[in-house]
Amino acid sequence: MRTWNPEQKMSMIHHADICQALYLASITENVSTGIYNVSDCFPSSVRELLNIVGVSSAFSKNSPEINPFGMILSTNAIENELGFEAQYPSFKVANIKKAL
Repeated sequence: MRTWNPEQKMSMIHHADICQALYLASITENVSTGIYNVSDCFPSSVRELLNIVGVSSAFSKNSPEINPFGMILSTNAIENELGFEAQYPSFKVANIKKAL
């Protein structure tokens, strides 16, 4: 990730939210598709992630271009069908709550 464009955004997910999603999927009857994206609510930029873990960027003009939607997931289906709500809506929140 050090060589990625620092402004690239990407969805993340905390393991506690993965557990919640699996639990909801196992107890909910009559789900329409059974295929769900599970991710945070507020995608982080590569810059934010690198700063949190204390790593410097090695971005250069030869680094891949930004894909504004390439790493961002929609959680609409799991929220609407299973009632999923992320306990850790962003990597930053998980870090602040010392849940990493």
